[in-house]
Amino acid sequence: MGKRMTQNLRTIKVKILKFCLSFLFLATLAFMTFHFYFGNRIWIPSTVHPRIVGPLYPYLIEEPLKCRGEAPFLVLLIPSMPQDVLVRDALRKTWANESLIPGISIKRIFLLGRSFVNDIEISVQQESSTFHDIVQQDFLDTYRNLTVKTLMGIEWVSRLCPRASYVMKVDADMFFNPWFLVKADLTAGEAPQAGIFHRVDNNNQRALQEQGKQVVYTI
Repeated sequence: MGKRMTQNLRTIKVKILKFCLSFLFLATLAFMTFHFYFGNRIWIPSTVHPRIVGPLYPYLIEEPLKCRGEAPFLVLLIPSMPQDVLVRDALRKTWANESLIPGISIKRIFLLGRSFVNDIEISVQQESSTFHDIVQQDFLDTYRNLTVKTLMGIEWVSRLCPRASYVMKVDADMFFNPWFLVKADLTAGEAPQAGIFHRVDNNNQRALQEQGKQVVYTI
């Protein structure tokens, strides 16, 4: 009698152990399947009016009325250093001239951080009151803050110039042909209507300057 009870208890223990092991195996398998299928996905909430993230730093110069009225076809975001007054003046007279292409609304914005020198800051304020094409936030204008400067431009456009057809960031030390861009690309009937894009030409261009940080090509 005692041996039978002992055997029955052992049988029950074995069945319970098998059940627990089976349950643990199935639970582990279910968890791994769920993690593999859902864990690698990036869920992006879809909203009719996506939230615009505010500026990282307070604005010193904002130009909130720059895009009021007719929506510009092209907005040029040009990173610039506060002390580069002559460079900005040269760009206003050449490829960054807002009236360069008749019938095409172009807006020019110079992106600046704050200078260490108070006299330069005063000069920037005076320049801004004359041309109304400078946007500046309260961060030090250094090479390491170029990303902050770019984010400032994107935030400014998304909040104060959201109806612009195209936005282009172009460095101040480049020569840019806006007529070619607008006439040959953006108004040629094949320009993309949304997204971030760039263009690469593989036409055996010859380099005019092959040494140094930058290379200059002919077109």
